[in-house]
Amino acid sequence: MTRLVSALAADGLVVREADGADGRLTIIGATRKGAAALARARGRRIEALAQRLASLSDQELRQIERGAELMRRVAVEDSVQSP
Repeated sequence: MTRLVSALAADGLVVREADGADGRLTIIGATRKGAAALARARGRRIEALAQRLASLSDQELRQIERGAELMRRVAVEDSVQSP
């Protein structure tokens, strides 16, 4: 993890700062350059997914919708059971 954060910092994508309350912790935040890179990457992923979904049949899209609903239900049940 340290290597990854160091590489991101060297590229100007993130900044690190010490946690004022706990000197053992480091707060990592995106720079403007990092946030812009993240937004571009997210946009590319969304566009690629949209293109793939557009090629599916109505039945396949309904199956995905049902699967997503099941995943939401499992996630909610898991969050209710977790402390």
